[in-house]
Amino acid sequence: PLEDNFLDVVFGFNSIDHGWDYKKSILECIRVSKECYISFDTDRYKNPGYPDLNHYQIIDYNDVVKFVEDLRSDTMEIKHWYRDEKIPNGSIREFGMGVIKK
Repeated sequence: PLEDNFLDVVFGFNSIDHGWDYKKSILECIRVSKECYISFDTDRYKNPGYPDLNHYQIIDYNDVVKFVEDLRSDTMEIKHWYRDEKIPNGSIREFGMGVIKK
């Protein structure tokens, strides 16, 4: 594993929602970097046809926001945002976040 704060910046786009545990993935991205910017799909499970072969985690937008809000501390600045997006048979909310360690 990489040392803490080993990387200057981590960028992650549309990947965490394809893994097994989004919470562990977020924590690891933060741990290994001085700055971290990631975004991924949430609320996909609310659409017909779920789960599919590429998205098997249930990632609820409100759960992600609570998890990220609970990470706040005096040692890092965290901001998050979202973008609603239409997909075939429904919609998703794309979650994004930025973390800068102080």
